[in-house]
Amino acid sequence: MNVLPNLELEVLYTDDEASAVDFLQDIIESASPCPILIGLDAEWKAVRRNLRRQNGIALLQLCHGNRVLLWDVASKALPVHLQHVLSGSDLVFCGMSVCTDISRLHAEFGILLDGIDLHGLSMLSNDVGRGLKATARGILHIDYAPSKAITCSNWNMRPLTSAQLQYACMDAYESWALGDYACSVSSQPLPRIEQAKILQMSGALSISGIDAARVEHP
Repeated sequence: MNVLPNLELEVLYTDDEASAVDFLQDIIESASPCPILIGLDAEWKAVRRNLRRQNGIALLQLCHGNRVLLWDVASKALPVHLQHVLSGSDLVFCGMSVCTDISRLHAEFGILLDGIDLHGLSMLSNDVGRGLKATARGILHIDYAPSKAITCSNWNMRPLTSAQLQYACMDAYESWALGDYACSVSSQPLPRIEQAKILQMSGALSISGIDAARVEHP
């Protein structure tokens, strides 16, 4: 997939567990060193402001290098074999405010991932704003600005549009690329998210309630 002129991504968008597991295993076997840094992001249908219950994750995005896996959670949830691969000790997941995504995964599926939150990088960016896109633009010089109609679209709707898929891929890629940058400039290992924080956020989500994502059609 070509989202930007100088960026070509190898993308697997699937709800087939065997294909997703093979894709991840190939990344694990070919990557070095351990732990393997994986950019992580997730999309879900926005909830109306007057409702406390949350909508479940509809799409899970994972990236290492130029390889991106888009897993269709709304269609197949998160199967046990795929959870087993993701929770392996050789993977660590990174992203801007990724603790939110990791906490949602734990609240919905009981999977506890090892993560690195990159929100501190926004302080190093010379761009206006503190989010993923502004930080990627300021540090990595990636100029990609999707419309709010895409970022806040209905992620339960199938089929996803090409613009939604491009946005999902870029979120995952920018998360990985910022993590890779942070590792390269840091003299110390990047701090991991404390499990107690993940469990606390997961517990709060469980109390408010989560409606599992379900495929919708036009």
